[in-house]
Amino acid sequence: MNSNPKPDIENNRKKEILNNPEERINNRSTTMSVPDGVMKMNGRIMFVNDGKLTSLDKEIIFKNGSRIMIDGTIVKKDGSRSMIREGEHIDLTGNIIPIND
Repeated sequence: MNSNPKPDIENNRKKEILNNPEERINNRSTTMSVPDGVMKMNGRIMFVNDGKLTSLDKEIIFKNGSRIMIDGTIVKKDGSRSMIREGEHIDLTGNIIPIND
């Protein structure tokens, strides 16, 4: 009797993309099921739009007034700065959410 639950295919695919060097993004688009926004994956800053990942090539200004530079620097509306960390995702409103387990 197999007591293992069914694998979560979507989460497994996310982990495969995040951890597999063969899946690293090299100026090509890949599909992933995460909300639109910006994320750091394999050391690269990626823009997510309709599930497609592309390298961030310009500054993004979020609805809350914060922005992210192409190097991953986050500048909040008050001027404070931080860096996006590996596995973090910033949705289009500017909320930072971890996507790694």
